[in-house]
Amino acid sequence: INEYVKMKSIGKQLNLPNEQEEEYTMLAQGEYNINYSFTHPKTGKKLLLRVNCGSQMHLEIRLGMNVMHCNCWKHREERQKVLYVDGSRKFLDHGVLVMEYLPGKALDYHTDLKYAAECLADIHSVRIPESESGLIRPENPLTAILEECEEMVKIYMDSPLGKDRMKRKIRDLLDKAWKKAKEFHMEDSPYQCCINTELNSTNFLIGGEGKSNYLIDWEKPLFGDPAQDLGHFLAPTTTFLENGCDIEGRRDRKFSE
Repeated sequence: INEYVKMKSIGKQLNLPNEQEEEYTMLAQGEYNINYSFTHPKTGKKLLLRVNCGSQMHLEIRLGMNVMHCNCWKHREERQKVLYVDGSRKFLDHGVLVMEYLPGKALDYHTDLKYAAECLADIHSVRIPESESGLIRPENPLTAILEECEEMVKIYMDSPLGKDRMKRKIRDLLDKAWKKAKEFHMEDSPYQCCINTELNSTNFLIGGEGKSNYLIDWEKPLFGDPAQDLGHFLAPTTTFLENGCDIEGRRDRKFSE
């Protein structure tokens, strides 16, 4: 990273000093991105440098989806601004993105549901013509979701370490879902907008009352029905157990809300 940021292209675009003064610190690493934070030596603003290591949708353009999403909100002041994009992979084998750093903590399902609901309502209320969004629009959203599920669960289903009882239960659930998907017609969806598709608790940055609350990680945005986001958010299995909330407790709390 230190060698990469010495390149003239990123230094010029970000207005960095000729001699590197900023320090890059590991912030977080997920399945597909490594995130570093640094403070701009001239402006004093904290920024995020993201190294893209793969695609959840097996597409070469996924680095640009964060940018495309932000462009959908180019008239909104609260959007996360993209400052630098390099998808060439000439110097690194990965794409690089520099964005504004957003403050906040991960969503707590016991205390922050109000802020998450307000955040989602704000995002889903933005009307974006499909022709201008540049976003992927699955012909049948349920089929697209199930195809992804089949691909992700295949490793477990094919493994001798998987429990036969669990495999039968998963297969039964998928078969029921496929049956429902065949009954679904796109014209049944009266309203479509930009949806996030990944409503995990750590993808929310909660500022709290009177402050900004954000939904981040826009690597898989789609042009679709907001019900897809809401369904994912309400599903008990979306919970990350390490956040200190058990699945049953979260389900009862969320659905009562």
